Order: sequence, then C-alpha cells, then structure tokens
Amino acid sequence: MTGVRGAASIQYVKRVCEMKSQHPGNCPQYRRMQKNQPSFLHRWTTDNNRLVSQYLTEDHDAALLLCEFQRLVKEIQGLPPQVPSLCVELPVVFNLCYLQYTSTPQGGADQLDLSTTICGALQRALRASQSGQAVLTVERLLTSDPDVTVLLKHVLQLAQGSKGTAIVEPVCLLATLLALCYLGRERDKAVAILQIVKERGTQTSSESGERTAAAGEGCALRPHLIPSSVLGTDDLLRPVGPPVHYLLSCCLYLDGNIAGCLQELDRQTAEQAFLPASYLKGYVLYVEKRYEESILALQACLNSPSSDLCTKARVLNLMGCCCAQQGKPHTAIQLFREALRCDFSHHSALYNISLQYLALGLGDVELETLNLLVTALENDETRKDSCKNQVLDPVLQLDSTAPGTATLLTSPHTCIPLHQALYVLAKRCLELER
Repeated sequence: MTGVRGAASIQYVKRVCEMKSQHPGNCPQYRRMQKNQPSFLHRWTTDNNRLVSQYLTEDHDAALLLCEFQRLVKEIQGLPPQVPSLCVELPVVFNLCYLQYTSTPQGGADQLDLSTTICGALQRALRASQSGQAVLTVERLLTSDPDVTVLLKHVLQLAQGSKGTAIVEPVCLLATLLALCYLGRERDKAVAILQIVKERGTQTSSESGERTAAAGEGCALRPHLIPSSVLGTDDLLRPVGPPVHYLLSCCLYLDGNIAGCLQELDRQTAEQAFLPASYLKGYVLYVEKRYEESILALQACLNSPSSDLCTKARVLNLMGCCCAQQGKPHTAIQLFREALRCDFSHHSALYNISLQYLALGLGDVELETLNLLVTALENDETRKDSCKNQVLDPVLQLDSTAPGTATLLTSPHTCIPLHQALYVLAKRCLELER
C-alpha cells in the first residue's frame, strides 16, 4: 500500500513539475503543491523517523531498509529543489548513503555510486541556493562528474545566506561521509573536503536546530542514522556536528604524521566528547609506546555512557596490551578476561591471554587457552561487524596487518584465523613435548 502511494506521489510531482516548466508562475497545481508542501515534508519526516527506528533495532533487515530509503529519496527528489524541502531531503539522503556505505564493501563501483548520490544531492542544494544567480556561473558544477571540492565550496557559500543556513549541517554531514569513502584510496581529496567542512561548517553549527522542524508542523526529524556513540554524543536531542577533526586525524595518522594526528584528536575532544577519537588516541599512543597515556585515553572510552559491550571489549583488550608491554602480565590477563566477559567473540583477547601464560612459563594453562581458542573459532558463526564498528575505526581497517604467531592483537579488525591458531597450538605442543 505504501509503495502504491509513493508511486502515485512521484507521478503527481512529475506532472506538476512539467506544468511549471511549461507555464512558469501560472500553474494552479504547482501553487497548490507549494501550499501543501508542509504535509509532504511532514510525511517524509515521519517515514524517515520510522525507518531510523527500525534500523536501531538489532534484528533490522538492512536490505529492506535500503530499498525503503531509496524509494523515499526518489519520491522526495521528484520535487524541484527548494530550501524548505532540502532540510528534509539532505538528511534522508545522508541516511541512505550511510546505509549503503555500511552495507556494501567500500571501493570500486560502490564508492562511485555513493559519490554520485552525494554529488547529486549537493547539486540540488546548489540549484536551490543560487538565489537568482546566472546558471552559467555554476554550469560546470552541474555536470555528471563535477569537481566535488569546488561544488562543496559553492554550496556552503550560498547556503550560509539567511535562507539556506538550515541546510549547512546536513551538507557538512554528507561531505564528511564522502570524505570517509575517499579515506583509503584518495586521501588528498578526503583532506581537502574535510578542510572545507572544518572552515565553513562550524560557523553555523549554532543555527542547526532550524532543520529539526518539518515546515512548522513540529515533527522532529531524525536525520542521523549513525548511532549516538559514533556521532559523539550521549544526548540524542543535542545537535552534533560531523567528526571532522577525527577523520583528519585518521588521514594524518595514515600519512605518518603522529604529532598532527594527536593534535587533531585533542581538538575533537575539546570541541565535543567523541568516543572514537578517544579510542583512536589510545591506539596511536600504544603504537608510539606511550602506554600510560594510552591507558588514560582508553579509560575515557570506558567511562562513556554510549560505550556498548562490543566497544568495551576492544578497549579492555587494548588496555591489556598496554599492561603486557609494561611487563604486567597478571594485570594484562585480568583485563583480557574482562574483555571476554563483555564480548566472548572478541577472540583477540583470548589469544593475548595465551601469550601472557607463555611469558609466565605456564605451559599447561597456555595450551588449555589455545585449545579453547581453537574450539571457539571452530564453533563461531560468521558474524558481520555492526555498522557502528565500521565507522568507529576506519583508520584501523586500513592499518590492520596480519598477526604474527607471538604478537599481541590490538586492532579490533585483526583476529587470528583458525588455521593459524591450530598451527600455534601444534607448535607449542611440540615444543612442550605434549
């Protein structure tokens, strides 16, 4: 029934748009549609909120939600772009793109599709924000392959006028998601986008509350599909900006600029409490062998109310690695055990426990732990990472390396495979003559 209504709405909107183009300024249907625009926005907002609520349930159907968001975006974009409707359209497009990003492998055609969708939304924002400017001045930005950095600059410059301020935040969120897509293969482009958002987006963040009302009907829009712990707030009602400093720190870390990375992470923390920034800071400090500082940064993650059990497991595992490197195997084992109590599928902690028993010379307990690890890996069902985790550690996805047979496992996306666990167990049995 919903699909029929949606299709009918699209046909109606297309017919009205054709009438408007044929008889500009003299189309009663178009004027009626403009008059009834709040009801359109209210319905779209309600649909968006319903889909977001479904997404936040553990047993949601990602494929079905993706289809529903695609349908909703197609219906919304049947209207000519105008600032009032963009206040709903852009967050909905963001939700669609975020779901696409977390549901499909990054790179290749998927990245191209995502970039095309985001650029198309920015082009609609540009058309709506031109305020009578000659189309020729932006014609080169309305092609199928525009320079995304130039396009973003134009959109933000025009949107920061009195009528377009409300769309600045969703534009910045879309741009930040695009930068996240470019993080691995086109890092220079990612940095350029993030710098634009950093310079422009924060200037109007205090006015972002304007976009939370749908055309005066009082229906609060839920534009952010990303869980609150990733957006960096424990208060769902408090507006948040895109984590620009965090993603810039990821770029700097991958480029080997550790000092710059830590500076950006500190700026992110000063701007707004952000769980992934604290975690990344702990990870970077661990790599730099600054273990005490790493533990302090990771403690902030544990104290965050938005830290779930999966996140706590990886935090405790990394804290255990710090203690192990400091020559505190008993404390490390205790932390690894706590990590397993939070999430037993975090097999890195179990493997790390076996390494501590090896260091302590407790061969029997070490073999027992390795046997348990092999059993756990054999019985473990394939479990895809949650969307939150994919955004939580983009730098760790890119930076992870295959574990050695006697190396602590720190990255949450790096785990010992079953065949290697069996090899280690067999090797240790041979060495201990068991």
